[in-house]
Amino acid sequence: MELRQAVNRRLTETVVASRDAPAFDCSSVDGWAVATKSFQGGERLLRIAEGSGEAGLVSDQVLADGSCVKVMTGAPIPPGADAVFKVEDVSVELGAARFPAKGQPGQFVRQRGSDIRKGQVLLEQGSLIEPWNIASLAAGGVEEVEVVKPLVVGVLSTGNELCDDVSQLEDGKTIDVNRVSLGAQLASHRVDVIDFGICGDNETELFEKLTEMSGKCDLVLTTGGVSMGDFDFVKKLALQTDTLKWFQLAMKPGKPLVAGRLNRAAFVGLPGNPVSSLVGFEMFVRPILDRRPDHQIAPPKLLRAKLHACTQKPDDGKVHFKRALLVQNADNDLVVSVHSMQDSHQTMGLNSTNCLVKLTRPGMYEPNVVVEVLLCEDLIRR
Repeated sequence: MELRQAVNRRLTETVVASRDAPAFDCSSVDGWAVATKSFQGGERLLRIAEGSGEAGLVSDQVLADGSCVKVMTGAPIPPGADAVFKVEDVSVELGAARFPAKGQPGQFVRQRGSDIRKGQVLLEQGSLIEPWNIASLAAGGVEEVEVVKPLVVGVLSTGNELCDDVSQLEDGKTIDVNRVSLGAQLASHRVDVIDFGICGDNETELFEKLTEMSGKCDLVLTTGGVSMGDFDFVKKLALQTDTLKWFQLAMKPGKPLVAGRLNRAAFVGLPGNPVSSLVGFEMFVRPILDRRPDHQIAPPKLLRAKLHACTQKPDDGKVHFKRALLVQNADNDLVVSVHSMQDSHQTMGLNSTNCLVKLTRPGMYEPNVVVEVLLCEDLIRR
């Protein structure tokens, strides 16, 4: 893979430098290149030699004793020179340059290989290529790297009621929120996403589409069709397939779920309601992605925080995950505020959501009670 495309990919081999960096002795400042031996006897006025040292140009002309030449930052040090003076420290008079002091060999000179040596290990096998790694790799002459093949995730929404073109929205139709939102959630996981669009409530068409997806993808991710309706064909597929299972989970939102394998691909079928889909992703899809070979295992995101205001959970035998906002107050305490809008179709509250509050026991939860919080983004607002 080309280096410029390899950010956030994991190396399958150790990468070594193919060149020195810098590849030659060069000036670290705009200034005057000299041979320090020219200052023997206390001489401070040197003749200005013809030409100049521009960055990107190499001269074979040897700097004569008693002379100096102007060089720019990054320009090669001319043969015969061994030091550079800053341009602002030198005065020019009648074809000569007056220097303030004798100077030391090597001053303001970047030695060849002072950053990277040819053959030096730049990154070890298994390393994740971060944006700041690109500079040293490029400086070391690396143009291509061998990386782990990214996971391919196929996303499909199901349902006759869905539409992804607002201009074509008719009565009885609803915008397909899930493919857009799941695509956004997948974006931070260094995967290649294939959008398979919308499949209507047609059993044959759906099975053909899922078969196609399972042949092209490592993970098939669907939304809708997993509940108790007459047209929930993803559920029907699970009930007919030994490698897929249909679950009725004791959680809210996100009770129905299909999971397993379809042919060569892992398969997760999430509910169709937007919030149920998002919560299901956090609970069941994100852990899969965080533990794959080309991904760093994410640290646990389960925290403890004080409730800002009261909230309650009915005695329904389910674990509730309520959308909420986690902040750190002036005393550095974690405080969480549960939103009032908790229906699985209500997306507006997500604009001020960064966590899910986990409630297990039924009853009222009073202010300042400590609850478990699942952080859904790497940000605790202040």
